[in-house]
Amino acid sequence: MDDARLRPVGLYRRPIIRLVEYLDERDLNVFIDGSSLSSPRRGGMGIVFVTEGPDGHWVEEPYELPGVAGATNNQMEIQASIEALQAITRGRAPVNLANYRKLVFWTDSQYLIDGFDSARFTWPRAGWLSRDGNPVANTAQWKELVRLAGRAGRPVQFRWIKGHKDSLFNKRPTSWPRLARRLSSSADRSTPARSAANRPARRSSAATLTCSDSR
Repeated sequence: MDDARLRPVGLYRRPIIRLVEYLDERDLNVFIDGSSLSSPRRGGMGIVFVTEGPDGHWVEEPYELPGVAGATNNQMEIQASIEALQAITRGRAPVNLANYRKLVFWTDSQYLIDGFDSARFTWPRAGWLSRDGNPVANTAQWKELVRLAGRAGRPVQFRWIKGHKDSLFNKRPTSWPRLARRLSSSADRSTPARSAANRPARRSSAATLTCSDSR
């Protein structure tokens, strides 16, 4: 890869910062995060689309999402990428993926990175059973993620970034799940459970739903 096209994140709005990840302006970079609380169980997600502006500075486009009642941390990590892909494929994203060579998700979840590869290559051949013979957790979400990635029209990659590190764009999606979790705390628990993977992407910040898988 041409090193001249690699741009340090810290050049945008914050001159002094530890530079770890480098973004390529030819890619659509999306920073995502998901988390949850256990009592009562509720989750939240954060998404930031990052592109290069006309003046050469990085531009961040937040994509707000509602909190999710009954969700786990792993479910929110997967769902954040699903929501971003839904926004892109349905024309709701603030940017057009067709203008970029590939889609790069930045996440601190090794579970999501490893699971994406397994969901594409390993689990389908194994009948969606894990190595110990048990059903793969969050199967519906993994299948939806793979389906949407196949419809993106560009290669989709997941790259790891250290959680809570001093990175400009990683700070924002990490903080939003906390807000979304609080907004979901008053959710109606009598609502029939359904998979989070089937929820349409919305730009609301207060709607809630329940998840059917507890892992």
